[in-house]
Amino acid sequence: HALQSLLSTKRIVRDGSTFRRPTHRPKLPPADAKLWDRMRPLIDEGATRPPRVGELAEQLRLPVQSIQGTLDRVCTAGEAYRVAPNRCYLRVHLRALADIAQQLAEASADASFSAVAFKDTTGIGRNLTIEVLEFFDRAGLTKRRGNSRSMVATADDVFGAA
Repeated sequence: HALQSLLSTKRIVRDGSTFRRPTHRPKLPPADAKLWDRMRPLIDEGATRPPRVGELAEQLRLPVQSIQGTLDRVCTAGEAYRVAPNRCYLRVHLRALADIAQQLAEASADASFSAVAFKDTTGIGRNLTIEVLEFFDRAGLTKRRGNSRSMVATADDVFGAA
């Protein structure tokens, strides 16, 4: 209720999965911003199948710990989302996956969808499908009930307006 009150009075705004004052813009330290400028295109190119941390480290010829630390700060700043310990997504690609989940739920008689249907529709593979769906559950977009999931929020609610 407190967050809703602050949001309705515009004292805070939702920025993806975080909240901030309207005038606040998180900034990365210069070294992180420079490395993020190199990582972001690689993550973006992967779209709904972004590279793992180890793959980014390999491509950029940097230690995994360096990539991991920068990604931690990038995700804290709201520039990306950590879907799994070894994988981060850009908002645009998570929204695309959330839209697919919404379409699957809307197309079913009971407003739910299975992990298999999500995997088959997205083509992202079984393990990554589970990581994404579990992230959606944690983020409050979906709720798992047995072998199916239903939508409990919209992509706008969870990731902010497009």
